[in-house]
Amino acid sequence: MGSSCENDAECQYGTLCMTEIQRCVPIGSLEVGTRVYECSYGINLLCQYGTCASLLTDEDYFFCNKPVKSKSEFPETCSIDSNCQKYGCCLSEYDDFYERFLPHNCFCQHHETETGVCPLFQGDEPMQLAIQQVMNWHKSKEIQNCNSSRREDLICAKEMLDDNAYQKLINSLSYVKFYPVNLSFDECVLNALTTNMLGEMSDYLERYIN
Repeated sequence: MGSSCENDAECQYGTLCMTEIQRCVPIGSLEVGTRVYECSYGINLLCQYGTCASLLTDEDYFFCNKPVKSKSEFPETCSIDSNCQKYGCCLSEYDDFYERFLPHNCFCQHHETETGVCPLFQGDEPMQLAIQQVMNWHKSKEIQNCNSSRREDLICAKEMLDDNAYQKLINSLSYVKFYPVNLSFDECVLNALTTNMLGEMSDYLERYIN
């Protein structure tokens, strides 16, 4: 643990404030199973994989998890039918902690005969790539040229990173945020910003990037 803090701006570059214990903690330093006090849409950059989860018996108890991938290759299409409602439309690989396959809702389906798309799981490559790119930015030498408030601003990243590094950051975030649009689910565009999957990235973008 690092120096004392009350918010992220008081921490050195490459660290964030764990406000509940008022200590600066290095990004990506908390091992799987470590308790954390904040888990916004399954994202916590202090965790080893940048992801977190809650106990089934206590939704307010969060811990760093090892994220699971989609059971099937993505992009995976789906439809809301009786089997989907009974067994789950979109399943993850077997999760050893929860001892089950985790379900996701099928979205971008506007009527029963239409094909929808399964959202990404935390462990899927595009999601992990986006999280890793944000971690890399926070731990980079370039971010040290930004003051404590601007380091969470993409404008600062654009100014300080070379074009290749900045495009990797932007492209990875955009792919996850607009995942259904990238898959040419045109009818889903108007609903894209209200889906649960997009909330995973949008919420942490608001805190750490915007």
